[in-house]
Amino acid sequence: MSKESMLQGLGLATSLVSLLIEAVREAGGKSEDLHRLTKPEGRETLAKVAKVIAEDAGEKYRVPKDGDEAFTVYHGREYVGVLSSLTPIAERYAGRCLGSIVPKNPMTDWGFHDWRRRMRDLLSGENILALGQNPMDWRGLTVGYDDPIVWDDDKGMWYAPADSD
Repeated sequence: MSKESMLQGLGLATSLVSLLIEAVREAGGKSEDLHRLTKPEGRETLAKVAKVIAEDAGEKYRVPKDGDEAFTVYHGREYVGVLSSLTPIAERYAGRCLGSIVPKNPMTDWGFHDWRRRMRDLLSGENILALGQNPMDWRGLTVGYDDPIVWDDDKGMWYAPADSD
């Protein structure tokens, strides 16, 4: 570890402790109350503080990931599946993701497109675009391009708006 990174870490720690002392005082406590957090009897309180920090960060900085459960509405019908093949879009889209929503089990669950027609095209060679594609990929929808993927607190999953046809 370089001296520079050690000094940066020390600066972060000093700043964090100073802000924490200030917050404790504003809440009616004393700076000495922080010393208790370094002892075994302070572990429970420290765990509560850590939980609040983690929950707060999760709410503000939640990011969709491949495999996360999501729902979409396509032609007036709601579908629940999982996010797949998510990639960040250019910065002009402010950190948004582009990807797909696919069925949890593509062999038995819903599909959006007529995969039988796609297979027929693939086998006949009529649709050159079908060559080299995985037929299971045809069961999903592109999401996150027209509108961003957002967290839905009521459903406890991502809402991934399907892109327009």
